[in-house]
Amino acid sequence: MRKHIGIKVITLIAALFILFVLNVGLRSYTGSATLEVLGTVSEYYIAIEEANKDMTQYVGEVRLYSNIMAMTSDEATFKGIAGETSTTVIENMEATFVRLHELVEATGDEELFVALTAYEEACQPLEDNLMAMSEAAMQNNKEKVVELNGTTYATASALME
Repeated sequence: MRKHIGIKVITLIAALFILFVLNVGLRSYTGSATLEVLGTVSEYYIAIEEANKDMTQYVGEVRLYSNIMAMTSDEATFKGIAGETSTTVIENMEATFVRLHELVEATGDEELFVALTAYEEACQPLEDNLMAMSEAAMQNNKEKVVELNGTTYATASALME
């Protein structure tokens, strides 16, 4: 009778050992998968978030500079913003979009790519208006600048929401 109980105990211990090994194996597998996902998030999605923050800043700058160009009476400020400042903001926006496209392509996330394309298309009128305002300012066409400021401000405000 003693041998019979010993076999039952050994069988139970063996079954528990097999469950323990399976548990350790599964935890190791899911742990490495979790680390891989966290690596992707930190490598791409956080960089995308930082680039998006930069874009929000540039959109705010476009709104600010268009307001200043429309409302300033100081010709030096007017022409300064219309010249180098506007060009720099637009170049920064375009460089950020290039960086965003590289990051989104690296993720392989199609839904994110569609959203980025829509965002870029929504920002294009903003860039176009700022360039048109700058050209009008360089030609001392204050009326055109004030006219374009309304649409620029509305577009920028919509993008910042």
